[in-house]
Parts: sequence; C-alpha cells; structure tokens
Amino acid sequence: MRLLTVGYISSETYHAVKEYGTIGNFPIENLDTFPEECQYEIKKLFLDEEIALTIALLEEADRDLEENKGVVMQVLNDVVALMNANAFIVQLGKKRFITDYAFCSREMLRESYAVSIHNYTDVVRFVNRFRLAYQARLVSQDDVAFVDSCSANEVDGYQGTEGGTGFVGKDRIVIESNALSEQNKELSYGKYIQFLYSLNKEQFVPYEAFMMSQEFSPRTINCIRNIGIRNFYVNYLFASQVKLLTIRNFGKKSYFELENVKQSLIDYVIRSCQDSQIVKACEIEEKNVQKVKKHTLKEIAGEDKYQLIVAKYDELLQTSSLSVRARNGICSYEGDFIEDFMNSHKDIKHLSKIGRKTAGEIQDFVDGFQSYIDEIIEHDFSEEEKSLLLMKSKYGNFVDEYACDFYSERGSLPMFHIVENILKEELKYNNKIQFLNYLMPMLKGGIPLTLEQIAEKCNLTRERVRQICTKGIGYMYREIKPKKCDNLYYYKVVSQTEDWAYLTDKFKNEVVIKSSSVEEMLKQENCNLTVSIGLLIMLRIFDGQYCVVGNRPYDMNTRSKSSWNNSFVVKKELVEAFDFDDMRCTLERYFEEHDAEEQICQTAEELLLDFFMSSWNMFESSEVEAVGTVVSEILMREYGLIPDEELHFLIQGHKTLTAADVLFRVLTEKYEPMTVDELYDILQTKYSFKYKSPASIRGIVNSDARLCMVGVDNLVALTEWEHIKLGSVREIIVQFLEKFDEPKPVHDIVGYVLRYRDTTENSIRSTMYSGSQFRQFDNGYFGLADKSYPDEHLYAQSLEFKERVKEMECFLIQKKHFPFASSEDNSEINLRQWWLRNKSSDSLNDVQQNEIKRIQDSYWYLPTDKREVRWFSSFNQYREFVQEHDRRPSCYIEREKSLSEWFAKAQNQFVDGELSENEEKVYLYLCKIL
Repeated sequence: MRLLTVGYISSETYHAVKEYGTIGNFPIENLDTFPEECQYEIKKLFLDEEIALTIALLEEADRDLEENKGVVMQVLNDVVALMNANAFIVQLGKKRFITDYAFCSREMLRESYAVSIHNYTDVVRFVNRFRLAYQARLVSQDDVAFVDSCSANEVDGYQGTEGGTGFVGKDRIVIESNALSEQNKELSYGKYIQFLYSLNKEQFVPYEAFMMSQEFSPRTINCIRNIGIRNFYVNYLFASQVKLLTIRNFGKKSYFELENVKQSLIDYVIRSCQDSQIVKACEIEEKNVQKVKKHTLKEIAGEDKYQLIVAKYDELLQTSSLSVRARNGICSYEGDFIEDFMNSHKDIKHLSKIGRKTAGEIQDFVDGFQSYIDEIIEHDFSEEEKSLLLMKSKYGNFVDEYACDFYSERGSLPMFHIVENILKEELKYNNKIQFLNYLMPMLKGGIPLTLEQIAEKCNLTRERVRQICTKGIGYMYREIKPKKCDNLYYYKVVSQTEDWAYLTDKFKNEVVIKSSSVEEMLKQENCNLTVSIGLLIMLRIFDGQYCVVGNRPYDMNTRSKSSWNNSFVVKKELVEAFDFDDMRCTLERYFEEHDAEEQICQTAEELLLDFFMSSWNMFESSEVEAVGTVVSEILMREYGLIPDEELHFLIQGHKTLTAADVLFRVLTEKYEPMTVDELYDILQTKYSFKYKSPASIRGIVNSDARLCMVGVDNLVALTEWEHIKLGSVREIIVQFLEKFDEPKPVHDIVGYVLRYRDTTENSIRSTMYSGSQFRQFDNGYFGLADKSYPDEHLYAQSLEFKERVKEMECFLIQKKHFPFASSEDNSEINLRQWWLRNKSSDSLNDVQQNEIKRIQDSYWYLPTDKREVRWFSSFNQYREFVQEHDRRPSCYIEREKSLSEWFAKAQNQFVDGELSENEEKVYLYLCKIL
C-alpha cells in the first residue's frame, strides 16, 4: 500500500500484487502472468537501483517512526538547519514530510501540497539531500553495531590493534567498515587506516599540524573538529565522497575545499608510513590472501566437478526451503553467486533487497552448500561414476532410470524422453506451457482447444490467452533466453547440441524431415510427446537450418487461416528456391478447373520442370531432385496420391462435368459450328445426359457464355471463334458498320454479309430498310442510328417532312404566332400536333433536327398560346420603339405611357415568377437590348 501512496505503482498494479503482502515476497517467476503495464512497474521496483534504494529507506523510516527511535527525525533536523528549510517543514509538519514527501516519486512530489513550479527545484534538492544524509546515517549506525559486536576492528579483512593511547573524548574511536571506499579498497589503502588508528597522541601530532596548515575556511575546520581530527583521518579521509556530506554543517563549499586537498592529505599519510611495521605486516597478509584467491572454484575443482557443483546448485535453488524473498535475492544477483559467495566468501550484505532475517537464511544456504563443494572436490570419481554424475548434472532428476538404461545401451541420452519429463514438470507451474498445452496438446491423447475455449476456461480475454500462448511458442521454438528465476531445464536441453548429435547426424542429409521418422524416434525413446511438438523441438535444435512448409501450428497469426492439413520440415535453401504455397495454389486451381477425364501423369521432377515451373523463385537444376523429393512427400501425405512403379503421379481434375462442358469440348475438337440435332445425339449416346428433345440444347447454350447460336439454322458455335461470324444477318450488318466511322454503300454491306450467310441481296436490303438500328443517307449509303458521322454526309429526308417544315414557316410569317391548340382551323391544329411531336423527338436525323432548331431560333419571339398574344403584341411595340428612338418609353409622355406601364408590369411579373417560359425568355432578351 505504501508503494501506491508514494507513487511508485498504479492502483491496477497494487490490486494485482497486494495478495503477496510486501514486494519482497513477490515471486518473480510469475511476472509474465500479469498485464504488460503491471509488468513494467514491477520490473522497475526490482531493476531500477534508485527506486530500490528509496524503497529500502522508506521501509527503515517507517520502522523508525513506528518504534520511535528518533534517528530519522534527528537527520531531518540536521538537514533543515543546514539548508535553511524550516519554513517549508513548518508548513507541512515533520512527520508528514517523512511519510508523504521524503521518499515519494518525482511525479507525485510535483503534484503534492505546498510544491509549485516556483519552489519545485528547491524541494527536490532538499529531498535528495535528506535521503543522502539518512542513508549515510543508517550506514554509520550499522557499522558501529557491527564493530561493537567484534573483539577487534577490521577494515577489508585487515585486523587492527587496540588503537593509540592518550586519546580522550571524540578522539576515542573505532574503525568503521565504510571507512574505505571501493576505489581505495582496490588500491589496498586499508593498511594506512590501520596505521593511523595505531598511532598514539604524540605520534598523531604531525598529521594534525599538516591538516591545520591547509587553507581551510573556519567553517570547514570547525566541522572537522566537531567529529574529531583523528576520527576524520581514520574514518573519512579514505571513505567515499558521499560520507563527507554526513558531517553536520558540512556544505558544498566545505566539500569542494576538502576535495581539493584530499589527495595531498592521502599522499602525506602514504609518505610518512612507508617504514611502518604495521604497513609491512598488512602488505604481507595481503599477498597471502591474494595467493589463496588466485584460483577460481572452477580451476580448483576442475571442469567435470565444477559442472556437478553447478548442477547441484540449480537443484538446491529449486528444491530447498528458501523463502521467496531469499530465492529472489540470490537470483537477482548479477555476478557469479557460486564463485563470489562460496569461493571468495563475499559478505551476504552485498545482496540487494534483503533484510536481516533473509540474510541469515541465505548464509545458512551458503554454509550448507559449501560442505557439498568440499565433498565433491575431495572425492575421486571413477569414469563410470563421473559419466553418470555429469549426465545427471545437466538435467537433474529428469534423467530417470529408463534414461540411464538407454544411455548404458546406446551411449546417448533419450533426449525426447527427457524433454517429456521436463515439460510434465513445467506443466505444473509454468503458465506459458499450460496454455500452450491447451492449444497444442503436448502429450498423445490430448484434445486441442480454441483460443475462445481457453479464454472461457481460464476466465481471461481471448487476446490475453493469445499473448500467453505466443510466449509459450517462443519459449518452445524460438531462441528466447529465459530469466534467471525461470527453470532453465528446457532451455538447457535444447541448447545441448552435443547430446542431440545422434539426431542431427541422422537427419543432416535429409531434405525433408518426415513426420513418420519423428514418430518412430519418439517410439524408440518411449516418449509420449505428440508429433507436432516433436517437430517443434526439431526446428529449435536445427536452429534455422529447416523451415516449416504447410500448416504452421506455432504461428498464431496464420494457424487458423492455413489451408494445409500437414506440416513438412524442409531444408531452408529449398524453401528459398521454390514456393511450395504457390505450388499448392496451382494444384488446387487445376482440380477446380478440370474434370477427371483431363489427367497429368508425370514424375515429381517432370512436374517441377513443366506443371510447377512458375513456382520456382530461383531455378537451379542441381536442386530439382531435392525439391522433387519434397513435392513427392507433399503429394502423398497432403493429397493421398500414390506413385506407380515408375514413380509417376496421376493428377486428375475434380470438376464435375456438365452438359455445357461436353458441348464446349466437342465444338473445340471439331472447330466448326454444329447443329442442335447433332449435339443432342452426342449427349444422348456418348454421355449419360438425358434431355427430352433437341430444343433443350438451346437452353444449355443460352446459359453458358462460352456457347452461342449462329444464324437461324440452329447452328451452335463458340464465342471465342474468330473465323465464324455470330448472330443473325441483322447482327452481322451491325458488326460490319461498327468497324467504320463513315456510312458504307449498300453493295459493300451486301458483299460482306454474303461471305458468312447463304441469303439474297434483296433480303439484306429489306433488313436494312426495315431495321431501326440503321439510318439511310443520301446516295444509297447506310450507317448506324446510334452513331455520329461527319457533317458532309447528309441524311436522306422524307418528302413529307420537307413539306411540313415549309408549311410551318409560312404559317409563322403570316399569323405572327405558333399554331394554337384552341384554334377552329383543323389544319392549324394538325400543324401544332406535328410541331409538338417533332420538337422533342429523338428519332429525327441530324438534318431534320437542324431544321427544327432553325425554326425555333428564327421565330422565338412569337407567342405559342392565345393568352400570350396581347403580351407579345406589347412586347413587339416596345421593342420597335426602342430600336427606333434608342431609348425607353417615358411614363410622362402620354403616347408612351402605356408601353412604360406594360414594361413595369412585366418587370413585377418576372420577379414574382408569373411569366410563362416563353415570356421569360422574351423579357430577358428585352432587358439585354436595353
């Protein structure tokens, strides 16, 4: 809960991990089961050193406040006085600052009360200084307690004396364990601390004088005197720079002053103690220690025994009664735990994120394992014992009695059997393997489930199940290195190439690994793994040498879309040279488009050079035989095609033969039209189709685009034929005229039709004169009615139309209006009906349409209705007046007043939309000339 309140985890992560109580009890191996957002936050708690340190300080501060120790409050008071932050602390309260501000994340601090953009930088600086001082105080406390519990002081393994005599008060000190920084430890400066500590009061006077001779400010001198000059030389001069900041009132200026002369102080100490017996004794002891540490555990034990030690370590780490926090502390160590803590005897304190109880637990583990190491090193093994122990050292208890017997008989381990034992064990705790087992059963007899069924079974979303299964496939198939906390047995098994040598040697020359071969290997090793899992393991072992062709059960993106029924493990270079998916498409297309009577009988190599030639990516004649072997396997297993004695495969189409297919095939073979009766007889006698009469053939022809009727003689032809003109005489004429952009004379048209049809010239002419598709031009030319031709070709006009045009024009000139519908003159009514019919007709030729348009353009100003006569009369008078006087009629002149009033009225009627279409047209014309 505290991690949530200080802003290091979100509420979602808190609800996900709250069941574990503290973050130290969280099992790292279960991290993959959480959502990705939670995984990221949890990883930061373990991997981010700054956050891990802050959390540790937070726990100590909470414990300090709960037990009322007062250490954290004392540190806060010192830092407040140093940085003059009393106003800020008074505003918040000391306890609130420690619980809510001192150890929270930057994001939460920015949003906290009393923190603004103006003081944010100062607050961050104050918080960082407090954390640093508190950390230094905790380190100092631990050191004093440690020293008090020992009978003698020590620094980095050097035993000190009782300390100089004659000192009182602050100068009575002990050597703190953090008196020597890591850098100075590597330089072996611990002996100088021992030397300084051994000096009595008189011997120490020159060192005190040398320090006073440096150009320090009074503040710096006072700070050093407060802790004691001897204490400074012993516990601060060779310590890390951070420790200087723990000195009370020791600010930045003092820090930089001391840093400038620190090396001079160290050099003075080194020069003054070169002949000291203590320094020489320390150097001799250091050399002895280096001699002991010269050899690593691997060098001491030897390669074979070291493997046994590592195997035992892995086994104990998994099977011992270590707590989760202790196991996490060991697994999260970045160095070599066995070498550093078993051989070099490194202090358990170097492990991060462990408490005192956990440290004791890990120490017991180290002590117990140390006795096993001593036993292994001292024991002399026979070759048989060594061989058996080495074998078990790799795979632990997964090498059962059967595996030992198998090894004794054949000299190799039954690796598939061992993998089965490992996967059975991992199915108990590894959720990636559990979910993958639901999707792809690993053991024979398992029933595969869909992603939806798994999601329902485990109460998860389908997408989450897919993500976990993808990780499981990656763990099984791809080279993904697991985390340190994972059980590494499966990863070890598939990585031990020398133990799989019996398998790689057997298949190294195979271009395709057959499922039957894998099944036989599983049977020989008494293994119940499924063939699909066996192939998956084979792919991982051969590490990129083979690819899967066909169904890819490990590919989550394509497994549900694959049209393949089987999987084929094929050499990678062959998959790059030949496209087996395209080969399948070609074969499936042939099955769909051809019937059983159409057959291909060739060997696999002949198919590759003929039928499947288009499927080659990079054709290489040297690879034809190898690819042919793969194609043969695919044809036999995927399609059930069995070759004959000469290794020929018989490929037949699957398409069902229809009556239209029979007609198409018969006409293709004969290559000329056939009568309906002939085709009917063929269907009845040679094929099993039964129809009542030859008339049924017409229905078959009309329903299939490949077939068509020719002429009127009941002939059937193929639409793809170019040497046969299809359709009736009328259709042939249309086909001929469509080829030209100009009308053609009658004799050309007749000659073309007679080439393809047995008919007469009169019949052809009659067809042209009576057809609505054709249009007659002058001089005996014909063209298509729906086609445009150049203007020099004049349409032939009927005499009746010419007379009507002439009659209409005479009427308009005489009557000054278009024919009225309400006229008492029947000839005027007939003329009006003719005009209305032809004015909007689409059947007129271009010449006739031009005549109609000419009349409209010439007499547009004449009225078309009796109601418009008076209006048009006024219009003509107004127009003539304007043309004569070159101005508008005036409303102030009596003889012009009526025309002016008429125009004003017409103007209002136009605005109100009361004018007819013809009147509007005339009014707009009048406005234009005005």
